[in-house]
Amino acid sequence: VLGEIALFDPGVHTATVSARDNCRVWRIKNSDVMAALNSSPALGADLIRLAGQRMRWMGQQLNEQVFLPLPTRLARKILHLAPKATVTPCKLDLSQAELAEFVGATREAVSKILSVWKRDDIIKGARGGLVIQDWEGLSRLAKPDQI
Repeated sequence: VLGEIALFDPGVHTATVSARDNCRVWRIKNSDVMAALNSSPALGADLIRLAGQRMRWMGQQLNEQVFLPLPTRLARKILHLAPKATVTPCKLDLSQAELAEFVGATREAVSKILSVWKRDDIIKGARGGLVIQDWEGLSRLAKPDQI
């Protein structure tokens, strides 16, 4: 789900999205959502619950951005974005610049952290991304108590 704010407020969009691969996108108009809410109050409760979950997630992201050190944030983001299989090696097709954008850092800072993790055999570089070599090691780095 993206652009959900426009479901409730048809003002200026707050985000932009780009697809890496061909995909099918469904568009839902604000007027259609409002009509559905008028005919099905239960839908309103579901949408409020979804909005609450999204706000909780955004609050967690903000807290992590402010209070966690960059290596912990980076490890968490890589684990979140990686395919959900916990078998290694596991490839993640994201550049250092994309990872830096996800964690609110410079590409250079991310590169330095990844270099240390490469030296420790936690990850290895791969064309257009990285390969997780040690899922458990990366998981330990993602825990704030390991700081």
